[in-house]
Amino acid sequence: MGLLYDPSVLGKEQELADVRTAAAALGVTVIASAASTREGLPQAFDAMHRERVEALLISEDIFTYGNRTRIVELATQHRLPNIAAFREYVTEGGVFSYGASVTERVRHLGRYVGRVLRGTKPSDLPIDQPTRFEFVINARAARAMELTIPPTLLLSADEVIE
Repeated sequence: MGLLYDPSVLGKEQELADVRTAAAALGVTVIASAASTREGLPQAFDAMHRERVEALLISEDIFTYGNRTRIVELATQHRLPNIAAFREYVTEGGVFSYGASVTERVRHLGRYVGRVLRGTKPSDLPIDQPTRFEFVINARAARAMELTIPPTLLLSADEVIE
């Protein structure tokens, strides 16, 4: 499995270690592929291709999110099934996304802003964790890669894009 990430983002090396630990428990090897510029993305995908990566996990950061269209294009060119945290990857043509609901994140942010505007000190606010997660599948993209998605997985999705 490949992990595409931006090494210039603080904490990404720990994320890589955590992903490797979780993957090892499943018997999966993780090949890290780093890119910090749009121009570096093709080389990152070429490196994963040389390593015979069979699936791609896209790290959650501002670089990958901002370049999601290009990342999805490259993953499609390399016929690399992929998963990301945000549904926008799937609407761009990616295969899977699983992550906290963006709608819920925005609502939490709005509540925090409202409390601060009413006088609550930010340091007095509790840390809220997401409670709603979305699993989205792009069945059309999966078919284009000749992937068969089990019916049980399709039924467990919050949304299936045809």
